[in-house]
Amino acid sequence: MNYFAFRYWWLLLLLFLLYIIFWYFFCFKVPYKNDCDSNFIPTVESIKARLDSCCDCPDALVGPPPPDCPDRLLVFQVCNSNSARDDDFSVFLNGVNIGKLELNSNDQVGSIFIASTNTSNKIIRADFSCPISKMQVYYFDPRIVRYGNNKIELRNIKRNGNNNRGKIEIRNYLKLGDDLADPCTVQNIEFYGGDGISFRKSFNYTKCCE
Repeated sequence: MNYFAFRYWWLLLLLFLLYIIFWYFFCFKVPYKNDCDSNFIPTVESIKARLDSCCDCPDALVGPPPPDCPDRLLVFQVCNSNSARDDDFSVFLNGVNIGKLELNSNDQVGSIFIASTNTSNKIIRADFSCPISKMQVYYFDPRIVRYGNNKIELRNIKRNGNNNRGKIEIRNYLKLGDDLADPCTVQNIEFYGGDGISFRKSFNYTKCCE
């Protein structure tokens, strides 16, 4: 091998140069290179992102569909009715983040989570004491909800130096076009504990109203 390389060094150099030329043209000059960048690379990045967030995969998407309530819309509502400051939370339904619950003021504030992708849906008549104008509104894919057992989690994201006490009210609101009114009760879930605590709850959803 040493003799061959010494004797035919010019051939090895020629092969090396040809390799460099072919590599340049095929990697930088081929006409389908842009298509590869625009289609293949984003697909790979999307797969990587899904793998990175594997722990947050929605359980609901593999479960049975929720009860059929064509004239009603499912809503989660948390109203700080006692006006006592609580912590801030990220809210997860069946492993999917559906919004935030920010209770960092001594006021009747809270959040509403509407199971709809239609952001025109709005509550006009509610059964909580907080002013609707002080409630943050979030929308989420209704496919996250499933028939039977559902998991809801309040992950603490900010301690506000006070104990936590509240109620997650699960309602089915009557649809009046895009407006929502006259809710019926599905379930009420109470949570309480010291500041800095996260809460994991579950509820059974088998019919539109209790």
